Amino acid sequence: NALLQKGRVDDAVAHFEKALKLNPALAEAENDLGNALFRKNQIDEAILHFQKYLELCSNRGEKDRAEGHFNLGTALLQKGQIGEALAHFREAVKLRPDYAEAENNLAGVLLQEGQVDEAILHYQKVLELRPDREKAHCNLGNALLQKGKVEEAVVHYEKALQIDPRSISAMNQLA
Repeated sequence: NALLQKGRVDDAVAHFEKALKLNPALAEAENDLGNALFRKNQIDEAILHFQKYLELCSNRGEKDRAEGHFNLGTALLQKGQIGEALAHFREAVKLRPDYAEAENNLAGVLLQEGQVDEAILHYQKVLELRPDREKAHCNLGNALLQKGKVEEAVVHYEKALQIDPRSISAMNQLA
């Protein structure tokens, strides 16, 4: 992961592949390779590795499985496979109710699909878990605006600006 963090994605991929040749049952290497390939925009390959990770960690703890569903959902979303992505985000938050990133992605897909009321509930959950998430305040504001709840939306745009006074999204929506 050090190479990946340093931006040396190709080198990281080579090391993850080598690790998997030595030990094909190494779940973490499958997940990490999927993340590296995702960063290289090799989404189809990333999906295969995230699926393999989920197979390998089927008997592991909820945190590992939730991460696998989140990563797979994110890759599927990138491919435009909305229904499948939604199912994986739902599974991630079911396995790990404190997973703010998965809640946020779930809310975003729901909002994109026109399920505004449910999206609002999930954005609220994100903010329960992470009240400092500027983008979640903006996104909740956007969802509330779609429901005609202008005053509530304004409150969230203002909170977003308190967190990040340079938030262009919050400034734009507030104007």
